[in-house]
Formats: sequence, C-alpha cells, structure tokens
Amino acid sequence: MRSNVFATARLYPRNTACPTAWKPVRQSELAKKLNDLAEDLAELREIFGSRYDDLKSDRVKPIDGGQPCKFFQDRPIRPFL
Repeated sequence: MRSNVFATARLYPRNTACPTAWKPVRQSELAKKLNDLAEDLAELREIFGSRYDDLKSDRVKPIDGGQPCKFFQDRPIRPFL
C-alpha cells in the first residue's frame, strides 16, 4: 500500500483546520529567524569556548556541582524590602 502524505487531512472536514496544521511562514521571515538563530549559536559557542579555555589554562578552578546548591541552601532567607 502506498503511503499518502495528506492522509491526515481526510480525517477533518474540508472547512475546518487540522489541529496540528502549521502556520505558513514567508521565506524571508524564515531566513531572518534562521540567521538570528545562527548568530545566537555563534555567540554561545564563543562563550563556551572561552570558558573551556579558562578551565584548561587553570585560570579558573572547576567546582563540584553540589557546592553552589549547598551555598544557597545554607544562606538565611532575607525578605525583599
């Protein structure tokens, strides 16, 4: 049996929208969103790269994952004024 890409469209009447339908996006909007995402990823890569370099050059010491949690748990709670 041959699969039909539009098989789910038959489950709904013609005048109603499929609940999983995607909103159409213009090509220019998609390109802008992809460029923004690429810029964000490049920035994150730079941040993680510099932190990795700091760890490897011993400029900073790694800490145990439980230390920050313990630090904040041991602090007394102060109300905001």
